[in-house]
Amino acid sequence: MASSCLRALQQQQLAESDSDDELLLSTAADLSEENDRSAMALSPSSRTHRGNNGHRSRLRTRSDVQEVIRFMEGEEEDMGSPSAKTETEAPAANTTCWDNLDPRLLPVVLTVSLLCSAICWFFLQCPLLSENGMGPLHVLRAGAAMPFVLAFGLMAFASQVDPGMVPEGYPDLAIERSYKSSQFPRRIRRYDHFCRWLLNGIGLYNHREFFLLLMVFTVMVTGSLIVDVYLLAAFFRPEHWVVECLLAAHLTYVVVFAYGLLPIVRLHVAFVSRNELANEWKDDLNYVVDDLEAGTSKWVGELDIEEFNDKFDTFRYDPTRNRWDKGWHMNCYLFWCVPRWDKHQMGEF
Repeated sequence: MASSCLRALQQQQLAESDSDDELLLSTAADLSEENDRSAMALSPSSRTHRGNNGHRSRLRTRSDVQEVIRFMEGEEEDMGSPSAKTETEAPAANTTCWDNLDPRLLPVVLTVSLLCSAICWFFLQCPLLSENGMGPLHVLRAGAAMPFVLAFGLMAFASQVDPGMVPEGYPDLAIERSYKSSQFPRRIRRYDHFCRWLLNGIGLYNHREFFLLLMVFTVMVTGSLIVDVYLLAAFFRPEHWVVECLLAAHLTYVVVFAYGLLPIVRLHVAFVSRNELANEWKDDLNYVVDDLEAGTSKWVGELDIEEFNDKFDTFRYDPTRNRWDKGWHMNCYLFWCVPRWDKHQMGEF
């Protein structure tokens, strides 16, 4: 009787202890999120800066980079920082036709356009190349199909996989390089950005596949440009006007696709080479502004809001501020070779 009472008492104490632990974790998580919001509200940030109109195709200034990131993920949701100018003060942001579409339609537009391009290759470019002595038709079609199959596979994976959310019940308070996005119930480890063209976050589990997708797209665009220009020149005769029109239409599509793609590729190559995440770029963690007269540099987070906005395009990347930057050789090795699917991998590399 006494032993059963003792066991019951121990079980009750254990249950109370577990309950207290859960309450502490919940309270700590709430405090962490509140501190994150407070910090964002008190300091200027590229996450909410609205100023100079950048151009995606140039990538010369910080405003240009900001336009590329906007093109990838749309408008930033949280406009609560004082560095964001008021609606009456802020100049209109550069908008494109894609900004007026329902975001859920963007992956459909991307997929349908790629399917149309694949059909064009199968029934136009490949037969024309074969007719021009470039090889057997079935071999040309097999070669043309490979990048499309790879692209669709990578798109499906990157858009459907869990981007790397912290496992349920795991205390995520001390995980560096993670981020709590409003689109997901838990923090995402090694969070890079939210891709509106895939409708998924890019993080620990799908960052490499996203980068591979960009490389495949680059190969497809380069190959299409070369082949379309070659065929347009080879079949430039009045009797082939239908073929010429179809080739010109496909070439126009490829040029538009390349205009959106290539700045994104350049940006992510730079990020990987210096082991910087797009999310960290928006928080200005690794950027300074130079005082040429004094010969000193100051972290941009220490600027007041007016000075931050005025000097936005003069910010300079400082590798000494990025403790993850080990030089481009090691950065590339870490990006491609560090195992990511281990349940204990927190993305702190």
